[in-house]
Amino acid sequence: MNKIKMIFIGLMASFSTILNAQDLPLPSPKAEVAQTVGLTDISVVYHRPGVKDRAIFGELVPYGKVWRTGANKATAITFNTPVKFAGQVVAAGSYSVFTVPGKKEWKVMLNEETELWGAGDYDASKNIVEFTVPIEKVPHTESFLIWFDAVKSGEGMLKMAWAKTGISIPLEVDYMEPSVENIKNEIEKLSSVFRVYNNAASFYLDNDLEPKKALEYAKLSVENEKRFWNIKTLSEAYAANGNYEKAIETAEESKRLAEEANYAPYVKSNEQNIEKWKKEMK
Repeated sequence: MNKIKMIFIGLMASFSTILNAQDLPLPSPKAEVAQTVGLTDISVVYHRPGVKDRAIFGELVPYGKVWRTGANKATAITFNTPVKFAGQVVAAGSYSVFTVPGKKEWKVMLNEETELWGAGDYDASKNIVEFTVPIEKVPHTESFLIWFDAVKSGEGMLKMAWAKTGISIPLEVDYMEPSVENIKNEIEKLSSVFRVYNNAASFYLDNDLEPKKALEYAKLSVENEKRFWNIKTLSEAYAANGNYEKAIETAEESKRLAEEANYAPYVKSNEQNIEKWKKEMK
């Protein structure tokens, strides 16, 4: 890049910054559109030039020339998961969107450089994907517009329109595999919820926090699934609430299950608790 071009780009960026700092309206205002497709979040940030009684494609925007696809800073698109963009796999990330408008079709490019001001510094070697899509005749669109349409579980269309010309770019995302994984994770949480409740009860007991809350958590744990160790926690929660009769009864059950599991430490700790609580009842 020569020195004059660098100075020009710097001046343009500074001018835009000054305008924004002064809260003055831009001739081509910034816009952002976001859409979730499947489990993928997609957002597009762009600027919206107006027709303003001008001839657009083939004149203001020449055919066969790289266009920033909007005004001011090049349009940027962001995916938080991998996607298929017009059938081509694109990794999660942010990319600038450049196009080459034609009479019958547009060439669309996603480029890894996202801080370009216009197409002057566009470098085709940094394109991630390139493809063409046919143009569509659309009702007059005064301000350049980007939006999403035909959104389903794992697919949708990214659409662009300006003047009386538009294009549609198909998007696909993998939602099945992450959805199945989410289901498995939630089922795993449910299957181990008794452990979560037991840990909560133990925490309250170990730290002398609300005895009633500890008993509530301990009951929920045992109600979900009985193990000798969470029944022991329940017995200790009864004791913390002064119900030694119920504590002893529950400890006896924990001791029996620990014996069946051949787990001596819990047999012994239950016997010690029972002995201690019997003394408390005298």
